[in-house]
Amino acid sequence: MTAAEGRPAAIQILLVDDNADQRELTVEALRERLPEARVTEAGDGPAALQTLAGGGTDLVVLDYSLPGMNG
Repeated sequence: MTAAEGRPAAIQILLVDDNADQRELTVEALRERLPEARVTEAGDGPAALQTLAGGGTDLVVLDYSLPGMNG
């Protein structure tokens, strides 16, 4: 359902972490605890910025220390 149908739109979370194992565990935990949320992921800063440029992200969870660009 959309917000127009009387229910709020799902929150959109972007998870950014260069450690693939940690990213996978965190995405899994977010999806388990927030099943109504849409969780997307990025492995580095440029990919995160590209996702953010598309709009619609409500919350960013990120690793502060990323290669070539920090959080």
